[in-house]
Amino acid sequence: MLKVRKKKSETLAELIRKNLQEFPFTAGTPVASSREIARKYNVSLSTADQALNHLVQEDFLYRSPGSGTFLKQDSQARSLHIGIADQIVSAQYLTPEINRILDRHFEIAGQELSDLGCHLDLLSYQSMIQSFQECGLDGLLMSINYIDPESVRLMQEKKIPVVVYRHFQSVPEYSCVYYDYSVGMKSALEYLKIRKDEPVVLVYETTSCGRYIHSLWKELLYSYGISEKNIISYDVCVKERELTCYRLARVNLSKFKGAAILTSNDGLAANLINALTLENLVCGQDYRIIGTENREAYGFEIGNRGPVIASIHTPIEVMAKEAVKLLMYKINHEVDYTCQLRIPTGFVPRLSSGHK
Repeated sequence: MLKVRKKKSETLAELIRKNLQEFPFTAGTPVASSREIARKYNVSLSTADQALNHLVQEDFLYRSPGSGTFLKQDSQARSLHIGIADQIVSAQYLTPEINRILDRHFEIAGQELSDLGCHLDLLSYQSMIQSFQECGLDGLLMSINYIDPESVRLMQEKKIPVVVYRHFQSVPEYSCVYYDYSVGMKSALEYLKIRKDEPVVLVYETTSCGRYIHSLWKELLYSYGISEKNIISYDVCVKERELTCYRLARVNLSKFKGAAILTSNDGLAANLINALTLENLVCGQDYRIIGTENREAYGFEIGNRGPVIASIHTPIEVMAKEAVKLLMYKINHEVDYTCQLRIPTGFVPRLSSGHK
């Protein structure tokens, strides 16, 4: 029987098809470019291009000039098993209302992954540490809250695609999707037009995120010509936040009156507004205050007058969806390099900033 030897490009086309069919991708999903395939399989660029052409001729893929190469129909694959390591660790300190807002990240990410036909597993920190090696995950979406020496060690051993998301800084060791707070903060300072002799009060929680937001505010204030002598900083323990805000308002009332107050989150801003109201200071008139995260856009309420807190807006839906896209790209293309994706923030002027 005469055997016909397959061309190298045909063998490569079969391998590409097999790899794509191992995962549940929908029609229109982008696939690797000829250059990426040549690098991955150590073949020439022309061989990689011919392999893609074979799959296009078979109607398995299609090409869009200027855009790339895409799946023509849904793949017939097993469901990917994706873990989401993202569960609020501070429930004992935060209200159910705040936790519901913070939970939105993994709810949106979970819905996106479900729509792609993935099997989901929401991992608590304890379950991830105890059974991570046996859980058979194809990829992991992880909150920065879960990163510590033990979880890092486990992920290095497991060697699965990981994306760290919904946080305030990049983590160079991992592919990350994080908020770029500086964009919204600059807009806030431009809106406030703080005079160089105007007092500025920074109030922040003693958490890693709170300290980071505090440092960002200070750095931007310096760039706007505000000197150190006009900046006062107060740090607040999360567990005693409300009580501490009342004490600050009572003891340091003169420091807050007429000041621009910049905080590390909306919950802290709300506590300060309540405390200063008891001292007969009118929000947006006797002082101006800015929060962070725009929680009032997601259901957080401070009063019955409608949204009050001017805030740095963090787009939760964009964050979650982009994190899922990045994770699926890493799984699809089997890439081991890391990338950093910054999600721009914005500024929402409201009553607390003097907005009419």
